[in-house]
Amino acid sequence: MQPEIHLNHGVYHGTAVILCHFEYNPRLIQEFRHYPNSSWHNEGKTWMITSSVISIEHLKKYFYGIAKINASKLSAKTLEQVKLKAPTLPKFLSINESSINGFIDYMRSLRYSENTVKSYADSLKLLIRFHQNRQLKEFTLEHIQEFNKDYILKYNYSVSFQNQFINALKLFYKSNKESMVEIEDLERPFSARKLPVILSLKEVERLINQIVNLKHRTMIAVIYSCGLRRGELINLRVGDIDSERMLIHIKGGKGKKDRMVPLSDKTLIILRNYARAYRPNDLIFTGSTGGFYSGSSLQSVFKSAKIKAKITKPATLHTLRHSFATHLLESGVNLRYIQDVLGHSSSKTTEIYTHVSSEELKKIISPIEKLNISL
Repeated sequence: MQPEIHLNHGVYHGTAVILCHFEYNPRLIQEFRHYPNSSWHNEGKTWMITSSVISIEHLKKYFYGIAKINASKLSAKTLEQVKLKAPTLPKFLSINESSINGFIDYMRSLRYSENTVKSYADSLKLLIRFHQNRQLKEFTLEHIQEFNKDYILKYNYSVSFQNQFINALKLFYKSNKESMVEIEDLERPFSARKLPVILSLKEVERLINQIVNLKHRTMIAVIYSCGLRRGELINLRVGDIDSERMLIHIKGGKGKKDRMVPLSDKTLIILRNYARAYRPNDLIFTGSTGGFYSGSSLQSVFKSAKIKAKITKPATLHTLRHSFATHLLESGVNLRYIQDVLGHSSSKTTEIYTHVSSEELKKIISPIEKLNISL
């Protein structure tokens, strides 16, 4: 039985906090010591977190599968009252325009996606505006740390935003030789490495069998059977399917990397049934008016199927990719093959991708073959 963490309102040095009470448990104590948003409340002899709805959501996700979070004593009204809103910063002035434009040109020369270019440029503009339009070349490590502490952390920006900010800075200072900041000194925030939510084989089976619409059913099945990202599925073209070699060519995946993924017999049948009904010419899956299928619509399809399948886990569309990888691992597939199929590189090593031959890829049996779904 999982231990229970009881949440209560509290005050620390005049600031509203949430107190986290639980019976003595070495595992929970260790987790709170490493939890990035917690600190020790001396008077209450317990751990505390920032008083906000976002903090509670993060806590629930962090401790999912470890402990049950009991928030019954919290008042939603009180939480909203203490929620901090980021102040309006000064407008971005032209004094830094040339630096930002030069950075944008540099990113484009490296073939960064336009989404990344915009995100990185906006991150630097936010830093500049926080420091009253100080010129980028005058920034020191202390200026960056101040922005991190008094803006990103204070106003509860996510760890992913914080990482994006660091990525932007590292790239900018790598391209700017006049900087007073050593990029080696820019440390990333601690982010708990929690196992992702995984659906069981039976849950995936129930989920797919709940979908009546042939296009929707095919899209969800292909994402799971090949471990694809949402964008990779949406960008699939007829020419990417190699039914002779039983492989699918994923072009321009994350980081603009191409890779091959195995095409299982059952997935090929599903795709052929879909092709007979929809007769795609180029893009395999298109929207109602042509063009690329909407990513948000695909998310909605998954959410609807999840509800109908009575799956209560906090799963998202990307959970299918995590589940695919886990089911392969549980079936005894070598971890380096899974890494290649997913298009992952290890963040802990400097080794290049371990590429697997197409013969080895064809030996991998997709877990969709184990599902009892109608074709």
